[in-house]
Amino acid sequence: MTAFQTFMKELIDYAGLFPPAALSMRGACVEYQRWRASEDAWMVGRFVCPVGRLAELARESESIADATWQLSVLAGDPLERDLDSITAFLDETGNRFDVPSLEIRVASVANLEGCLEVLETVEEGVTAYFELPTDEDARGLIAALAGTGHGAKIRTGGVTPELFPSAEQVARFISTCRDAQVPFKATAGLHHPLRHLNATLGCRMHGFFNVFTAAALAAAQNLSTEAIASIMRAERADAFSFVGDQCKALDYTLTAQALDRARRFAVSFGSCSIAEPVEDLSAIGLLPLAAPA
Repeated sequence: MTAFQTFMKELIDYAGLFPPAALSMRGACVEYQRWRASEDAWMVGRFVCPVGRLAELARESESIADATWQLSVLAGDPLERDLDSITAFLDETGNRFDVPSLEIRVASVANLEGCLEVLETVEEGVTAYFELPTDEDARGLIAALAGTGHGAKIRTGGVTPELFPSAEQVARFISTCRDAQVPFKATAGLHHPLRHLNATLGCRMHGFFNVFTAAALAAAQNLSTEAIASIMRAERADAFSFVGDQCKALDYTLTAQALDRARRFAVSFGSCSIAEPVEDLSAIGLLPLAAPA
């Protein structure tokens, strides 16, 4: 497997239900299955769905899904009720769905610890990713996740400029997760490979090359927060390359083997579009290619 294939394998969780796409459940199911059946299916991860829309998902996907769909379910408060809802949903739908991951927003260590206590009742194989605030010091929250088997989640954008954290904020989040050995996923604002100015929003949007090469290098080479931020700020296409079994970001190099290990730390990102990343990767010559064995 090449470095590019290792980097992109199941990297994109599909969040077509959410803005700016905000598709209907039927539309999102059709789009997800279209990509699952495409030559680019190897890049596609889980279908992201709020717990309150699981019944709708079961109904609208029934004539569309070709095999078991892997879901990442957004759960909330009270968590016990939502876990019961997920269990009932899985019982009712047989083997049509699996829920290997949850996404839960928390605002305090006490809130997080309460959720972790509830999750102790859940069978192994389910990982919760806790969305943490980026405008505050999240070190206490990330420390509370260390050793639990669960992960963190960072919101890297949204529909308004204030929802985009700075390169330095994302770098601090990555380095703190790395130091605590806590895996993470990202969500929102990562439709394109490279950091760039979005003139409509009036702010810079992060690129998924930036976030995930920075995270992989942070894990593999113990980069400083400043070095991570420098990768986060890179906007030129020639700052990144994937050739054979090597990935380069600025002056740093990773092998496919090191990337594979690092992807267990830097897990995935949620995007309401799969078409946009694919179009950009095609435009820079990295797609199409054969799916990895």
